[in-house]
Amino acid sequence: MGSDESRQYVRAADESTTTNSGLTLAPHLNEFISTSIGGRPAIDAITTAAIPASGMSFTIPKLTQAPTVADVNEEGSPFGTPMTSDYLTVNVNKYAGASVVSWELIDRSSPAFLSELLREMQLAYAKATDLAVITGLLGGTDATAVAAGADGLQSFIATESAAAYAGSGGFARNLIANTTNWAAIMGYQDGADRPLYTAAAPMNAAGAVNGQSIVGNVLGTNLYVDPHYGTGADEGMILVNPEAATWYESAQRQVQVQVIGSGQIEVAVYGYGAFALKKPLGVRVYQQSA
Repeated sequence: MGSDESRQYVRAADESTTTNSGLTLAPHLNEFISTSIGGRPAIDAITTAAIPASGMSFTIPKLTQAPTVADVNEEGSPFGTPMTSDYLTVNVNKYAGASVVSWELIDRSSPAFLSELLREMQLAYAKATDLAVITGLLGGTDATAVAAGADGLQSFIATESAAAYAGSGGFARNLIANTTNWAAIMGYQDGADRPLYTAAAPMNAAGAVNGQSIVGNVLGTNLYVDPHYGTGADEGMILVNPEAATWYESAQRQVQVQVIGSGQIEVAVYGYGAFALKKPLGVRVYQQSA
């Protein structure tokens, strides 16, 4: 209507991100947000080996009765207990996951869907195999029950380290803990409310554990914090002689199959694993008293 002030107002109101949304589209980053956790702490805490090339089970010879040696007088006849042996049968299991993906999703996605899918499936494979080892280790020997707290932890480490050495002939130097017990250990204090495990210069040499690392030292044992472990405090820690258990594993395999009739691709990740609890007395499962 001839008003320059009105013209400027209308022009300002008409030219906004709302009326020009086609020119102000939000950028789509090549970043994929995921909460999946990698790593296999329980497997890292024991020994590992390649799985045999064939068969769905295999056997491992084991000693059942050790021979004995005694002091024998001159011209005396040597004698002793004969050695006897048996074998341990270990079952081979397959761990696998699959997904069906359209060609369009693979060809036109950004970031690349297939790359992210395979990465997530590999993390899921790591979790499944780690959980298999945790389940196997929980079949070890139940420890003497102790009260919750720093005193109970010290009693558990002291008593079960000696028992594991006596029962398996090796040192139980690795401690696997779930996140519940990890948090509890970081909170333990002495009588003067000084932290036992998280101080920069601790008064007591109990160990070193902090919230920015899932490895540490607890009373001379190597701590492995396992995020896949159940969250219960009872049976939430395992003290293990690494030679007492072995995880046998094949190479992880990936398979991609084109399904032309439906315009899809079937993607699979799989592998074979076998857990052997060789010396049950060398695996001590934490028990918390009521």
